Amino acid sequence: MAAPGGARRWPLLLLLFAGLVHGASAVFVVKDGNGTACIMANFSAAFLTSYDTKNGSKSVTFELPASAEVLNSSSCGKGNASDSSLVIAFGRGHTLTLSFTRNATRYSVQLMRFVYNLSDTGIFPNSSSKETKTVESVTDIRADINKKYRCVSSKQIYLRNVTITLRDATIQAYLSNDSFSTEETHCEQDGPSPPSPTAPPQPSPTPVPASPSVSRYNVSGTNGTCLLASMGLQLNVTYRTRDNTTVTREFNIDPSKTTFGGNCTARLVTLALRSGNLLLVLQFAMVRARRPARPAPGPSARRPARPAPGPSARRPARPAPGPSARRPARPAPGPSARRPARPAPGPSARRPARPAPGPSARRPARPTLVCQQTPRAYPAGGAGATRGLGCRPPPSALRTCLGRAARAGSKRVRGARKSPAGCVWCALQNASSSRVFLQGVQLTMTLPDARDPTFKAANNSLRALQATAGNSYKCNAEERVQVTEAAFLNVFRVWVQAFRVDGDKFGPVEECQLDENSMLIPIAVGGALAGLVLIVLIAYLIGRKRSHAGYQTI
Repeated sequence: MAAPGGARRWPLLLLLFAGLVHGASAVFVVKDGNGTACIMANFSAAFLTSYDTKNGSKSVTFELPASAEVLNSSSCGKGNASDSSLVIAFGRGHTLTLSFTRNATRYSVQLMRFVYNLSDTGIFPNSSSKETKTVESVTDIRADINKKYRCVSSKQIYLRNVTITLRDATIQAYLSNDSFSTEETHCEQDGPSPPSPTAPPQPSPTPVPASPSVSRYNVSGTNGTCLLASMGLQLNVTYRTRDNTTVTREFNIDPSKTTFGGNCTARLVTLALRSGNLLLVLQFAMVRARRPARPAPGPSARRPARPAPGPSARRPARPAPGPSARRPARPAPGPSARRPARPAPGPSARRPARPAPGPSARRPARPTLVCQQTPRAYPAGGAGATRGLGCRPPPSALRTCLGRAARAGSKRVRGARKSPAGCVWCALQNASSSRVFLQGVQLTMTLPDARDPTFKAANNSLRALQATAGNSYKCNAEERVQVTEAAFLNVFRVWVQAFRVDGDKFGPVEECQLDENSMLIPIAVGGALAGLVLIVLIAYLIGRKRSHAGYQTI
């Protein structure tokens, strides 16, 4: 589960305008040994991914440059009838590979692979890793033999933590001549292809299910609720049927036919969903981000030793007083000058002993000051109530609490309030705050038309739906989580919180990046319109001032 803040708005705004500017499209051609073209492709592509830096994770988007070129490792296959590939290289060691396969009637991009080099500082500045990573995924890019694949709309392909967006794409493999065919197969985003009078009738495609229904799920343990979730779930699986055809289908999880349960531990929360012959297990983990160790001070940082004082710095000895400087002796007092002795007090003059205080006479204990990492929500009321919390504490108690927070090594203090019981707490956010995220997905389901009816997929190294412990993660846009190369989990309108759940209420919201980007579009449009109105107003005022120059009209 991401924390919203003003510091992230500028990078997201830059990413927005970078996505609005399309990269230049290029034509990529693969030829066989005789110089005959077997693959042609013309498209522009944008890449969106994230990488680790010393200051945390950072997102970056970049375009396929016009200088990209086709490598010699591209292949036409054997006799332009078997598997072929198109390999495009750009930058410092980045490659995009499209692997084609065919049958008697259709061809398709069976696999798309992207290799990127994190040592390229032009694209990945301040990257903490210098390794080369490889991600790949199956695609639904397919067309009829002797027809080109055409997709004017933007098409997104998800490869683990990399999203590739193809725009205005024209692709054709197994060419019969050296140019694109005049007939074409449209992508689903553009609509169905126009029917061909000579083409044999094709079976109707499998209907795509509508968006799944959103339902609410919760998991409770011995210490109360540990998971709250409101979301719609959809499974996207790719498998081979009994006739050896690769198909991709989507299955919605119907809340009315689904039962759920789970368990809670200190570091892992499990939500299990069962619907007929389908079992989906989601595991949320909590990991504490460690604060980097403070380096030991070098020799130059040590305080220099104080030099021993020399003989000149010693204080001179005080001379002994002479006989004239001595104070005369005090005469002994006579008997009449002595103070009379004080009589001993009798029994009646003694002060009575103070009785032991009873329970009602004891002084009430002072309220305990508590500094904790997660804020508690108290009922509103009293002067200065803010955000549903109680009134502000007195300055002395606030200074005490803030002092304890400073001694505890907190990075910053977000605020302080006083509960009705008189306890003061401070919401601390330091470098060792915990992160909660979706770590594991296990899927088991039965596919009657598959070659292997039992379909299984598992991944326990995910890092999706991230948020700070005590906060909830919310995203109205569709999120696509890749479990394996053949299984995806599509999450719709998710609002989830694991660990540190207060009853049945979600904590402070951290919005996803997709929602924040959608909010930036009206902001950018509104800013542009406001600037245009300001320019028109200034031009009007200048023109009006010039019209009054010279003689005044009578």
